[in-house]
Parts: sequence; structure tokens; C-alpha cells
Amino acid sequence: KKLKMGVAFNSQYENVGRFIIWESATMAYTPTGGGSPDTNPNSSITQESSIRVCVDPYIKYLGEKNSKHELKGRYYLVSTGNPFDGLYSATKADMYYGDYQFSKKWNEIHNLTSGVTASTNIINSREDVFGDHTSINLAGYTQYDLNMERLDITAGVRLEYFKQDDRTPDSQFDLWETKNDIPIYPVFRAAVHYALAKNTHLRSSFGQGIRFPSVGERFLTAESGGARIFPNPNIEPERGWATEIGIKQVFHIGKWRSSLDIAGFVNQYDNMIEFAFDNVMPDSITSVSLVPGTPNYVENFFGFQAQNTEQARISGIEVSFNSQGKIRNVELRTLIGYTYMKPVSLNT
Repeated sequence: KKLKMGVAFNSQYENVGRFIIWESATMAYTPTGGGSPDTNPNSSITQESSIRVCVDPYIKYLGEKNSKHELKGRYYLVSTGNPFDGLYSATKADMYYGDYQFSKKWNEIHNLTSGVTASTNIINSREDVFGDHTSINLAGYTQYDLNMERLDITAGVRLEYFKQDDRTPDSQFDLWETKNDIPIYPVFRAAVHYALAKNTHLRSSFGQGIRFPSVGERFLTAESGGARIFPNPNIEPERGWATEIGIKQVFHIGKWRSSLDIAGFVNQYDNMIEFAFDNVMPDSITSVSLVPGTPNYVENFFGFQAQNTEQARISGIEVSFNSQGKIRNVELRTLIGYTYMKPVSLNT
């Protein structure tokens, strides 16, 4: 009665032809060069095959005095290649993941959740794709919830450590800008809800986030679907925060129940990672050639590259109204909403 365990399994095989650049504005479903690479060597279609396997074991145990233990794991395999050279001809990636979580509730109003997470990635691929890379991500987290009759409060923190290969950890954090970096990056969140009246609810929340660059964004070298993709080992993690304040009013008209919700929000993004089309000139080549087939041919240096392109702020207001009720035996639900957003680039 107190112990539950299980495992989930999923696998997928894929064999596709991809293209990114199309023939013209009126022929968006036709690849540049036209046709299949089997019949037309100028076709921009790239044939790819892949296999994905995912195994997810888990254990849950209900302890004494409203405590709960959960252990979740994952093994994830991804391999890519082409139908002619075999599945593992381009890349093979293995991910191992584990998460232990403990939660305890007492006096019906207090709840504490804490845990640790670890994951590692091992990637083996040709030098002209990714090369070989490893990464490790460790984290510890805790969150406290207070649930009273009219007041709910949530506060939590997560400490992140992320290291790729032998690089300096991406989770470097400079507390109070003292230039004494620590390799652990903290992320905070907090939220509060208060019932002003029985049917009137006020809420506010704030949360931070960080996303570390993937191996593909940092190290991918490829020509796929007619487009070149260049590596960028120097990109930095994305960081951001979001905040919201809102109020919800519930109405009862006979057997009809309706609610009106109004919220204002701000989302801020720093070092947003996007694949940008650019001229990527190697340091070792000072001039380009207009002769096709030469190493420094001009087209060799135009393509997509993951870059920290944006510092952006998105603010806005959202209004929604919904209702639910019955007309005789027919149940009706309505929802209408309007969102106004103002995205602003903060780049100089």
C-alpha cells in the first residue's frame, strides 16, 4: 500500500528527407534544386535516419507522518546517420538522469519539498558534426508552501551546477559583483495568493530561469537541407525572469458560474540564443574566393549559427472571461480572452 514502482519504455525509428531552403516564394513545398537526391544530385534534400530509445524507471514510497519519497531515473539514447552508412555513422548520444525528491506535510497547512537532481550526457560523433563531448548537470532544490484559508505562499530556490567538457562551468555566478565567481548558479521563485473575499482572488508571482547551451548549439558543424550550420563555442547561457500580478472575480448567476480574470506580466530575457543567418569567417582565412570547390569559396562562410542575439523584455496585459452552465440538459462552456503584448529589444 505504501510502495509503488514501475518502468516506462519508448522507442522510435525515423527515416526522412529534410530540406530547409525551398525553391522560390511560390514553391515553398519544393526543395532547392527540385526532386529527390536519388534522381537529382542538385537537390537540397538531406536524407537522415535516427533511432531514439527512452527507459524511465521510478519508485514511490509513502513514509510515516505524511512524508513521501520519490526516485525517478531515465536512460535516453539518440543516434543519427543516413540510410546508407548506418544509424551510428553521424552521432550517438547517451543521457543518464536521476532525481530524488522528499516531501512532507504537517498541520495541514505546511508542505516542504526538497530534492537533488543529476544528469550526464555522453556524445560521440564524427569530427565534422559535433566531435566527442560530455556534460554534467547537478542541482539541489527546496520549496516551502503555506496553504491557509485565505492565504497561500510559495517560496523556493534551486542551485544549479553545469559543466561541459573541460570548460569553465557555465553555472558561474558572481555574488554582489565581487568578481569572485562561484560555480553554482541560484534560481529563485516566489508566489502569493490572497482571497480578498469569497469570490475575489488576488495573486502575484516572480520566478527566475537559466538555460545552458546544448552541444548542438555550441559545436554543431553540418550541412542539412541546403543550409550550412556553424559551431559557436563561445555562446553563453540564457537567463531571464518573469513576474505577474492578477485578480480574479467569480460570479454566480443562478446555476451559471462565470469568472473574470485580469493580469499584467513582464518577461525579461538576457543572452537569448537563436540560430541567426550570418557571415562566419574563420580566423585562418583572410580572403575569400569566388571559385567553387576551393576551401575559401565565398559560400562556405554563409549559414546559420547559434548566437546570443537578444536582450528583450515582453510586457503585457491579459483579460479573460469564462462561464459554465446548463440550458436544460445541454452543458455550455464559453471562453473569451484578449492579450496585449509589447516586446521590446534592449540591444544597444
